[in-house]
Amino acid sequence: MSKSSKIMDEIRARLSLARIVAKTVSWDSRQTKASQGDYWACCPFHNEKSPSFHVLDKKGFYHCFGCNASGDVFKFVQETRGWGFKETLEYLAKEANVQLPEYSPEQAKKDEQHRGLVELTEAAASYFRIQLAAKSGTAAREYLSLRGISEKAQKLFEIGFAPNRRSDLFKHLIDVGHSAANIILAGLSAHPEDGGDPYDRFRNRIIFPIRNPRNQVIGFGGRALDPNARAKYLNSPETPIFTKGSCLYNHLNARNASSSEVPLIVSEGYLDVIALSEAGFKASVAPLGTAVTESQLFQIWKLSGHPVIALDGDQAGLSAARRIVNLALPFVDPSRTLRFCVLPENQDPDDVIRQQGKDHMRQMLDRALPLSEFLWWSETKERRIETAEQLAELQAALEAAVAKVKDPNLKKTYRRFVNNNIWEHYEKKSRAKRLSRHRGGTTDRPTQETLTTSLARSEADDAEWNRLHEAAVLAICLSNPSAVDDQCVQRLENLEIESSERGKILHSFLTRLETCGQDADVLKALVIDDVGEVSVAQIFASRHIRNIPSVRAPGNHEAARCTLNEELDRLASKREAEEEIKHFVEDMQKQEIGKGGDKRMCTAIIKRDELLRGQDHFDNSKYEVSEKSGLPIQKIELAKLNDLFNHPDSGS
Repeated sequence: MSKSSKIMDEIRARLSLARIVAKTVSWDSRQTKASQGDYWACCPFHNEKSPSFHVLDKKGFYHCFGCNASGDVFKFVQETRGWGFKETLEYLAKEANVQLPEYSPEQAKKDEQHRGLVELTEAAASYFRIQLAAKSGTAAREYLSLRGISEKAQKLFEIGFAPNRRSDLFKHLIDVGHSAANIILAGLSAHPEDGGDPYDRFRNRIIFPIRNPRNQVIGFGGRALDPNARAKYLNSPETPIFTKGSCLYNHLNARNASSSEVPLIVSEGYLDVIALSEAGFKASVAPLGTAVTESQLFQIWKLSGHPVIALDGDQAGLSAARRIVNLALPFVDPSRTLRFCVLPENQDPDDVIRQQGKDHMRQMLDRALPLSEFLWWSETKERRIETAEQLAELQAALEAAVAKVKDPNLKKTYRRFVNNNIWEHYEKKSRAKRLSRHRGGTTDRPTQETLTTSLARSEADDAEWNRLHEAAVLAICLSNPSAVDDQCVQRLENLEIESSERGKILHSFLTRLETCGQDADVLKALVIDDVGEVSVAQIFASRHIRNIPSVRAPGNHEAARCTLNEELDRLASKREAEEEIKHFVEDMQKQEIGKGGDKRMCTAIIKRDELLRGQDHFDNSKYEVSEKSGLPIQKIELAKLNDLFNHPDSGS
């Protein structure tokens, strides 16, 4: 079997070296940084006690600092399993889901042809660079200057120019020893339909050489200088060395620049990549005038597990982003996902940088939406969601998308995210409709303002109580994750937290608990990575929280679980009381208060206030027995309630 470099490149692009190596070694948790593609283990090639075997997953390379063993995925499998090249290639092709061609005597000729075509395209790239610097390239240089592309960037990206002459490139390549057949095969020239002499495919165009990860020029993209040209951009046709759907522009430079601190950005075109690079975003790539393919997606993920998709801010760009979502969903997992930078309408990254500056572009990238949030945004952006049927239609669309996710833990998290958003959206709509109805009510029943003033306690006191007990729940969980059993998880999933920041902490905790074990220090550090150190620190800021026994001295799992359930019971009881008060308000508005309604109302208020008094001692100066119900009630509440019953038709 021939060592086909094209097939090997495809396998390397699709496979994670770390995943293959992990079948042989165990990663050292202290040194390994999986999110950065940086892995350490004890070397499989010699005996050692401390890890010196290093895998750089993004570069597909390993090295042992103890015995100096090094290589790529092919060499690793051959040396650890003792296989020859044929067995290794077949095994890795199966792992990468790459179809191997049938062996034929012509394969060696194809490999030789591949080398000849690469030499040819390298010669063409050199010719285009010379033409940009020549007199014929004046207009091209002026255009590049107008677009803000510096001479340094022109050299880095090897930008060239194809003069507006019929066959200059063809003649040049013939003169330096290349055959006419190969020039045609490489897509640099073509025969006219009338069968005349070959003509150059690229004419009067700025040329962008396309290099593969092995640093070989394999094709070209050309941007027309003539605004009336039939095609603004023109790419090389499919050739034995160039397949548009399997290549990324700027792949090699992005791979060298990519790291956990430098986000990988996927934009739409050549000039976007160059503009991003000029602005300091070196790790930028682009598909070649086509929708992102599965092959390109896996190459992107190999460069970064959390790339940012920054396509044009128009309808076509949004449609392209949605296609990427649908393509990615079956393959996402906690280590590889996507983020989306939603650009202003009719602007691309190049426009944003030139018009608003690189700092604004950086801010937009920092605010990139996670895949789950972009999915929600894109599905709700243009939908009317005002009826139960429309809400059900939205839920069905989102459920269909979530169903594509294969990772079971991530699917559960996505489904919880969707359900929470659906419920929150429903609550907002319902609340708005109720308020609208109340504002239009007649004057023969109390208004919403009167009811709220008369029946509700201070919002500030309520918010403080909620913050305190929500913080207690989160602090106990973060300090004692091993105390959170399945029943607690179910209760936490159903917990409604009013603060969005604390909601994010709870979401992160539940997600990390499912995927990262129950070590308190590790889990807390991961939550801090997700939501920020300040947000987590605020949970423990209150002395009351720090003095909770399970927080002050964690480790007693049974005691922590008991305390956690008590706090959850308090929150649930308070919400039940508030629901009872809300129903009473609605009945009162409809003048449908039945027998004993006032007593039911006071019971609910007492239930709520008993919970509030859980943090302070009972104050007799603030409470007395209601004559109507025989139950204790806050004096200020009693006065307002009595006034409301005595003057039901006041309308104020």
